[in-house]
Amino acid sequence: MSFDMSKRSLFLSLRPGSGLGNRVRALLSAAAIAEAEGRDFYYHWPITNSFGARMSELWAPVPGEEMAAPGPEPMVTDTQVDGKWRPASIDRMRADRVISVSTAYALRGWGGERDWTDVLAGLTVSPTVDEVIDRDFPGGTADGTTLVGVQVRAHPTLTHPLTMEKSPVEWFIARMHELQRADDSVRFFLSADTREAETAIASAVPGVSFISKTGKYNSREGLIESVADLKVLAGTSRILAPYRSSFAELAWYMSGRAMPIETSQGTKEARSR
Repeated sequence: MSFDMSKRSLFLSLRPGSGLGNRVRALLSAAAIAEAEGRDFYYHWPITNSFGARMSELWAPVPGEEMAAPGPEPMVTDTQVDGKWRPASIDRMRADRVISVSTAYALRGWGGERDWTDVLAGLTVSPTVDEVIDRDFPGGTADGTTLVGVQVRAHPTLTHPLTMEKSPVEWFIARMHELQRADDSVRFFLSADTREAETAIASAVPGVSFISKTGKYNSREGLIESVADLKVLAGTSRILAPYRSSFAELAWYMSGRAMPIETSQGTKEARSR
C-alpha cells in the first residue's frame, strides 16, 4: 500500500500483544482525533498467535483504512519506565503533516474530538457476529426490558486476583436471586470466561441463557463470540459486572451507557437522556 505523504494523515500501529479492549480504545480514540483534525486515518491491526481476528471481522464498517504493515517512521511509541508502560503521546505533533504512532492505549487529542466511547456506540457489529447471536440467542435483545446481563470473570490464571476476590461466582448468584425475587419475569444473559462458572450459575439460577463458546481465548472464533456477548449485554436492562474488569464496560459503552452497570462494590447509573 502506498500513501500520499503530502496529505495530513494519522497512522496508528497497534502494539502487538494488546487485547481487545486496548485495541478498541486505541483505534477509536485515534480515529476520533483524525476526524476532528481533518486527517486521513490509517491503522495496522496485527494478527498474531495471541489475537486472531481483524477489527473488520468484529465491527463493520471500521473507521479508517487498514494497513498490512506498521505505519511509516519516525514513529512515536509506548515506552517502558521502571517496568511500567507509559502511553505514547502526540501532544507536540499537532502541526506535523504526518503523525505516526504505535500504542496499546487510548490517545489524547487536543480537544474537540469525540470520546472513543461515543465512537464505539455508533458502530455496528459485523454480520459474522450477528450470525453467532442468531445461532444461540435468537431474538437477541428484543426482550431487553426484563433481560439482565451478567458478565463473570473466573479464569484462575487470566483473571486479576482482586477481581476474583471482590466478584466471586457466589456474589453473582446471590444478586441474580435478589433480582428475581423483586421481579419474577427477569431472565439473564450470561457471559462467563469458564465453563465451570457458566455451569454453576445456570444450575443455580433459572432463566439463564448464553452463547456457546467454540473458540479458544482470543482466537478468531473466540473473539467473534466475545463481541457477540458484548452486543447482547449492550441490549440488556442492567449489567452485573466483575470488579475491575473492562469487558462489561465495553458493552456499557456500546449501549451509550443506556443502563446501570453494577459490581459488588457499587453501581454506575445510566446516562441521562
